[in-house]
Amino acid sequence: MIFVFGSIRECVFGKDYVRHALLCRVILGRSELVEDGTEQCYPSSEKYDSGVDSFSAPSRYIIWSNRMNTHVLPAYVVSFRILYFKGEYPF
Repeated sequence: MIFVFGSIRECVFGKDYVRHALLCRVILGRSELVEDGTEQCYPSSEKYDSGVDSFSAPSRYIIWSNRMNTHVLPAYVVSFRILYFKGEYPF
């Protein structure tokens, strides 16, 4: 399953507005519910590997920093350019 996080506006861009996105394979493991607006930046217990904003329909996934080296594998760098029309500005 592929999850795409962020948006075009969050991609880093270089010369000529070529944008770059890093796609990673992520092991979510056992997830815990993280309420919106909380400042939680680590798992509430060692038994959790990640956090989600909803169990039934998650739209946000959090991988705790102590799991980054074991649960996240960079897989691809995708580079692309967005064509602009006259009068439009880059994001």
